[in-house]
Amino acid sequence: MIKMLILAVLMLPFQLWAQPLPEDGGFITPPLTSEGVDPMAEDLYLYLQDAKQRHFSVSVLHSSEEPQVWFDEKYQLNENQAKQLADALTQLSQQSLSSHEQAAISQILRYIR
Repeated sequence: MIKMLILAVLMLPFQLWAQPLPEDGGFITPPLTSEGVDPMAEDLYLYLQDAKQRHFSVSVLHSSEEPQVWFDEKYQLNENQAKQLADALTQLSQQSLSSHEQAAISQILRYIR
């Protein structure tokens, strides 16, 4: 009993961390603008801003067997949100971006399509 309680407490941060993104009709508003890539991070972090001036990050974490895409480091995307993000990133990739930003977008698109 005590072991199960300890295990439940230890797993709580992981359960809270992997949350679905709240459904609010449109979680991003294209067009997106890039605010850069974190060159010092072990994983990929692309920082973006949408048309409503909301700042967020899209990251590809390689800590598990299969890389995972996260929105703002704590939300997993559902199928519809992944499609919305893919469309917005495809549109963004048509703009003049640095090679690091283009590579980041390509890698994110590979994992969410």
